[in-house]
Amino acid sequence: MCDVIRSVAPGALVTLGQDEGGTSTRSSQQLHADAVDYTSMHPWWNNDDVLSSGLFAKVPDKPMLFEEVGLMRLEDKNGWPARSPEVAAQMIDRKFAYAFAARGAGAVEWAWNINPYMPVDNESVIGFFRPDGTAKPELDVIAKFSNFFRDAAPWLDDFAPDRVVVTIPQSRIFKEEPNAIESFRKLIHVLSERFGVVPMAISDLRPKPDGRLIIDEKTTDLQKVLADAHIPTNPGNDGVAVRLLEAPRAILAILINETQAEVQRTVNINGRAVDVSVPAGRSRLILFDRATGNVIVETP
Repeated sequence: MCDVIRSVAPGALVTLGQDEGGTSTRSSQQLHADAVDYTSMHPWWNNDDVLSSGLFAKVPDKPMLFEEVGLMRLEDKNGWPARSPEVAAQMIDRKFAYAFAARGAGAVEWAWNINPYMPVDNESVIGFFRPDGTAKPELDVIAKFSNFFRDAAPWLDDFAPDRVVVTIPQSRIFKEEPNAIESFRKLIHVLSERFGVVPMAISDLRPKPDGRLIIDEKTTDLQKVLADAHIPTNPGNDGVAVRLLEAPRAILAILINETQAEVQRTVNINGRAVDVSVPAGRSRLILFDRATGNVIVETP
């Protein structure tokens, strides 16, 4: 199919749109990546595991894009919205940040305007603008990220490769063994939140890259394993995921707060401890000058 598309549209980029079903038994980004120009993730369902879903979809040497970022309707037992507009905006903010923490090339909102004629209840409220033309607080997330990356772009070259690789137990997932994908998700939570380390994720059905620390669901004493491999960590126990991406001239710090309280988290920037305040339920992005440690640009 990809060959047919390219034969009639040589300049078109080809991908396969896939939600978290790709982390289960549907067509997997890890396995069809070689046939497409970039992989994608539509993070709709597993809102507590957006980072692990993104890492699952990202393979070496291929871009990955969060193609549909939105929120479906969630109701309480009485049929009222279970999320306030502010809580919904917080979740969209975290999803956008997780896209970049997973080395994504970007994130695309789905959709711009609500379609009130959508016959599916949980999808009829998705969008930035309500049917009366007013904007949800979610719209502010776009301005936050676009303004940041506009100013950061001149400093962002290729990031250094990840030194840690987590093996995805995909052979067990395809056999529908219990807890196969859950063990991978928990490992990503622990590494990113407790140690401030976001790894590359590679299926056990793909070749592993050389020269990396390989971790899987059977690995014990993560602190010792990381220390023995001289992997820098940014430890914490506050519900904040930390991702540092190193470019030749700058370091991009992405901190994502899953709690409803503002958190102060310490990160190591070129050997210097820097305290970062992360707003409740939201993310904080900071670009540091690698030579001086000074802040180049940051989000509120």
